[in-house]
Amino acid sequence: MPQKNREFRFLPHTADIMFEAYGTSFANCLEASAFAIFDVIGKAKSGKEEVEISESAAKSKDELVVFVLSKIVSNIDSHEMLPYDFKVTQFDEKTLNFKGTLFLGEGFPKDHIKAVTFGNLEVEHARSGKWRMQVLLDI
Repeated sequence: MPQKNREFRFLPHTADIMFEAYGTSFANCLEASAFAIFDVIGKAKSGKEEVEISESAAKSKDELVVFVLSKIVSNIDSHEMLPYDFKVTQFDEKTLNFKGTLFLGEGFPKDHIKAVTFGNLEVEHARSGKWRMQVLLDI
Protein backbone atom coordinates (compact mmCIF):
# COMPACT_ATOMS: atom_id res chain seq x y z
CA MET A 1 0.00 0.00 0.00
CA PRO A 2 1.43 3.43 -0.89
CA GLN A 3 2.64 5.66 1.90
CA LYS A 4 0.34 8.53 2.79
CA ASN A 5 3.02 11.13 3.64
CA ARG A 6 3.53 12.39 0.08
CA GLU A 7 3.58 16.18 0.19
CA PHE A 8 3.19 18.19 -3.00
CA ARG A 9 1.19 21.08 -4.40
CA PHE A 10 0.57 22.38 -7.88
CA LEU A 11 1.70 25.89 -8.79
CA PRO A 12 0.19 28.23 -11.38
CA HIS A 13 1.73 28.05 -14.85
CA THR A 14 0.45 29.45 -18.13
CA ALA A 15 0.96 26.46 -20.43
CA ASP A 16 2.35 23.46 -18.61
CA ILE A 17 2.15 21.92 -15.13
CA MET A 18 4.45 22.97 -12.32
CA PHE A 19 4.55 21.54 -8.82
CA GLU A 20 6.48 21.69 -5.58
CA ALA A 21 7.19 18.57 -3.58
CA TYR A 22 8.47 18.35 -0.02
CA GLY A 23 10.19 15.68 2.03
CA THR A 24 12.21 15.03 5.13
CA SER A 25 15.04 13.69 2.94
CA PHE A 26 16.06 14.00 -0.70
CA ALA A 27 14.74 10.48 -1.36
CA ASN A 28 11.42 11.20 0.36
CA CYS A 29 11.05 14.43 -1.65
CA LEU A 30 11.76 12.56 -4.89
CA GLU A 31 9.05 10.04 -3.99
CA ALA A 32 6.62 12.93 -3.37
CA SER A 33 7.57 14.34 -6.81
CA ALA A 34 6.70 11.00 -8.38
CA PHE A 35 3.30 11.14 -6.68
CA ALA A 36 2.67 14.60 -8.13
CA ILE A 37 3.28 13.04 -11.57
CA PHE A 38 0.89 10.21 -10.68
CA ASP A 39 -1.75 12.82 -9.81
CA VAL A 40 -1.39 14.30 -13.32
CA ILE A 41 -1.38 10.98 -15.21
CA GLY A 42 -3.78 9.05 -13.03
CA LYS A 43 -3.15 6.33 -10.50
CA ALA A 44 -3.84 2.60 -10.63
CA LYS A 45 -5.91 1.03 -7.85
CA SER A 46 -3.32 -1.71 -7.31
CA GLY A 47 0.17 -2.64 -8.42
CA LYS A 48 0.70 -5.64 -10.71
CA GLU A 49 4.15 -5.02 -12.16
CA GLU A 50 7.43 -3.77 -10.68
CA VAL A 51 10.02 -1.86 -12.71
CA GLU A 52 13.46 -1.02 -11.36
CA ILE A 53 14.59 2.54 -12.06
CA SER A 54 18.32 3.21 -11.75
CA GLU A 55 20.48 6.22 -12.48
CA SER A 56 24.22 6.70 -12.20
CA ALA A 57 25.03 9.35 -14.85
CA ALA A 58 23.67 12.42 -13.05
CA LYS A 59 26.30 15.01 -12.14
CA SER A 60 24.06 16.98 -9.77
CA LYS A 61 20.91 16.55 -7.72
CA ASP A 62 19.09 18.73 -10.27
CA GLU A 63 20.05 16.31 -13.05
CA LEU A 64 19.14 13.34 -10.87
CA VAL A 65 15.63 14.70 -10.29
CA VAL A 66 15.00 15.27 -14.01
CA PHE A 67 16.60 11.96 -15.06
CA VAL A 68 14.69 9.83 -12.52
CA LEU A 69 11.31 11.52 -13.07
CA SER A 70 11.84 11.23 -16.84
CA LYS A 71 12.50 7.50 -16.48
CA ILE A 72 9.32 7.15 -14.45
CA VAL A 73 7.28 8.90 -17.17
CA SER A 74 9.01 6.87 -19.90
CA ASN A 75 8.31 3.55 -18.15
CA ILE A 76 4.67 4.45 -17.60
CA ASP A 77 4.37 5.20 -21.33
CA SER A 78 6.30 2.16 -22.57
CA HIS A 79 4.45 -0.30 -20.32
CA GLU A 80 1.10 1.33 -21.14
CA MET A 81 0.09 1.09 -17.50
CA LEU A 82 -0.75 3.54 -14.73
CA PRO A 83 1.54 4.14 -11.76
CA TYR A 84 0.58 2.82 -8.36
CA ASP A 85 3.58 3.55 -6.14
CA PHE A 86 7.25 4.54 -6.24
CA LYS A 87 9.87 3.84 -3.61
CA VAL A 88 13.51 4.84 -3.45
CA THR A 89 15.45 1.70 -2.55
CA GLN A 90 19.00 3.07 -2.67
CA PHE A 91 20.51 6.55 -2.83
CA ASP A 92 24.13 7.54 -2.32
CA GLU A 93 24.35 11.28 -1.73
CA LYS A 94 28.06 11.47 -2.64
CA THR A 95 28.03 9.52 -5.91
CA LEU A 96 24.37 10.26 -6.74
CA ASN A 97 23.87 6.58 -7.59
CA PHE A 98 20.17 5.90 -7.39
CA LYS A 99 17.80 2.93 -7.46
CA GLY A 100 14.06 2.85 -7.00
CA THR A 101 11.06 0.67 -7.74
CA LEU A 102 8.08 1.83 -9.78
CA PHE A 103 4.87 -0.15 -9.25
CA LEU A 104 2.44 -0.19 -12.18
CA GLY A 105 -1.16 -1.35 -12.59
CA GLU A 106 -4.10 -1.32 -14.98
CA GLY A 107 -5.96 1.80 -16.03
CA PHE A 108 -6.28 4.58 -18.57
CA PRO A 109 -4.30 7.82 -18.25
CA LYS A 110 -6.20 11.06 -17.67
CA ASP A 111 -3.35 13.16 -19.11
CA HIS A 112 -0.05 12.72 -20.93
CA ILE A 113 3.31 14.17 -19.92
CA LYS A 114 5.67 14.85 -22.83
CA ALA A 115 8.72 15.66 -20.72
CA VAL A 116 10.14 16.53 -17.34
CA THR A 117 12.08 19.74 -17.97
CA PHE A 118 14.99 21.68 -16.47
CA GLY A 119 12.92 24.89 -16.82
CA ASN A 120 12.09 26.45 -13.43
CA LEU A 121 13.74 23.46 -11.69
CA GLU A 122 14.67 24.06 -8.07
CA VAL A 123 16.12 21.57 -5.61
CA GLU A 124 16.65 22.95 -2.12
CA HIS A 125 17.63 21.67 1.29
CA ALA A 126 16.17 24.18 3.75
CA ARG A 127 17.61 25.13 7.12
CA SER A 128 14.66 23.34 8.71
CA GLY A 129 16.06 20.10 7.31
CA LYS A 130 13.25 19.65 4.79
CA TRP A 131 13.83 19.24 1.08
CA ARG A 132 11.86 21.06 -1.62
CA MET A 133 11.73 20.36 -5.34
CA GLN A 134 10.02 22.53 -7.94
CA VAL A 135 9.46 20.73 -11.25
CA LEU A 136 7.96 21.80 -14.57
CA LEU A 137 6.20 19.17 -16.70
CA ASP A 138 5.72 19.69 -20.44
CA ILE A 139 2.24 18.44 -21.30
